[in-house]
Amino acid sequence: RGYSQEYLAMELGIDTATYGRIERGQTKLTVNRLLEISNVFDVEPFCFFIDEAREHLNGNLYKEISILKLITQEILETLKKQKL
Repeated sequence: RGYSQEYLAMELGIDTATYGRIERGQTKLTVNRLLEISNVFDVEPFCFFIDEAREHLNGNLYKEISILKLITQEILETLKKQKL
């Protein structure tokens, strides 16, 4: 969407360096932070995993997205229950 790291960090209430570490995979991403990021981008959390899922799933894109959405929702619910 063309958002800068500065803008995203401000929206998330964190500093730019912390956001940069999230982008580079150098810090663990909590469920809450994933939900916050998905809210900033106005997308469902599963959307962040679509490209990787294409490498592992066969069939049409609609089927892949549906499966990925269900799996992501289950994972998020499980993690919320565990308070991670």
